[in-house]
Amino acid sequence: MFQNYKPAFHKFSAELLKDKYPEHAETIERMSHFFPTEKDVTLLSKLFVQLFENGYLSAVEQYKQELTKLGISVQIKQSKG
Repeated sequence: MFQNYKPAFHKFSAELLKDKYPEHAETIERMSHFFPTEKDVTLLSKLFVQLFENGYLSAVEQYKQELTKLGISVQIKQSKG
């Protein structure tokens, strides 16, 4: 049985992009046609989360290095989850 996972993909994208969603809505709509199964949406969601997390951690590390250069000791505690 075919289920439409487009709404789930749009909702996930909107939650991740927040106020930037409208400028990417057309691309998201086009992409949504390529994810016919729940597994497809789940795998893509995991990819987006990993990209977001890697970007965030990279930025945190860059800020930490810059603050260290200024003589400010920084300890960043990551939550497990």
